[in-house]
Amino acid sequence: MTAYTKVPNGIFEKLWNIDINFTEFKILTFIIRYTLGFNRFSADISSGFLSKGLNIDKKSIQRTVNSLIQKGLIKEYKKATCTSPRKIGLSDCFLSEAGG
Repeated sequence: MTAYTKVPNGIFEKLWNIDINFTEFKILTFIIRYTLGFNRFSADISSGFLSKGLNIDKKSIQRTVNSLIQKGLIKEYKKATCTSPRKIGLSDCFLSEAGG
């Protein structure tokens, strides 16, 4: 059986109409997979987990995630600590399309 992630069409339409680079696109789709793909709007996602999953170095991940937060495309629900990753998810502009 093949697994899949159910994503509302409105989220794709927003992704196609925003000006982002490929790394930002990869991170956004990763976040979609680990949030909406598990029927939630945010998740504990570490830079290391993103780095390993996307094959992108950690410094680039951290810089790009911070850029996506500043652009208002993702939201930080909880800051990282020494013992737990930060909780991030899609911003309200995407969640309105996802019924959140």
